[in-house]
Amino acid sequence: MSGSDRVNIKEWSKKELNSNFSFYLVLCICALLAYFLTNGIAQWPNLHNTDINEVSTSFMSGWLGSSFLIGLIASLLQSSAMFAMIDIQRDNAEHKNAMQRAFSIFDNGQYFIGWIIITIITTVLTFLWSLLLFIPGIVKSFSYSQALLIYRDSVKAGHPMGYMEAITESRKRMDGKKGFLFIFDLSFLG
Repeated sequence: MSGSDRVNIKEWSKKELNSNFSFYLVLCICALLAYFLTNGIAQWPNLHNTDINEVSTSFMSGWLGSSFLIGLIASLLQSSAMFAMIDIQRDNAEHKNAMQRAFSIFDNGQYFIGWIIITIITTVLTFLWSLLLFIPGIVKSFSYSQALLIYRDSVKAGHPMGYMEAITESRKRMDGKKGFLFIFDLSFLG
């Protein structure tokens, strides 16, 4: 894949977003709100100049637990929005019912369970690779980045694959394409 592919993808995305902005705003608003709420909960002691040592252990565990839970929900909603965007890009869906589409990961139990298990496995594998050095963890996170999408496509086609099989397939498909995805992700920083 070349730099011109990156430019074409971004141009198509900008046109799509500009022509259907309200749909995409509603589609992503739940995940964005959950991420902001997670960040707010995580920053609470800093905002109130609270000394962590003065806060009770039970309160801290509840505070961290709620931050983790909301972060998990935000990640689920982000995956759901991603599924909706892929369906639209593939012409399998229309720009309708954005709020319903924002929760589409819950439409199929296999999507939901697959998300949980694939997220856990890829997080553990990435963490283990990160123990070697930081860079191998980043490389492996890009290798595993397509596992959930591959799993979802196999379920949608009626031939669900195993979780590790989806991760292995992602690793194979990303062979030689990790640099493209890394540069593509970096291009959104500005």
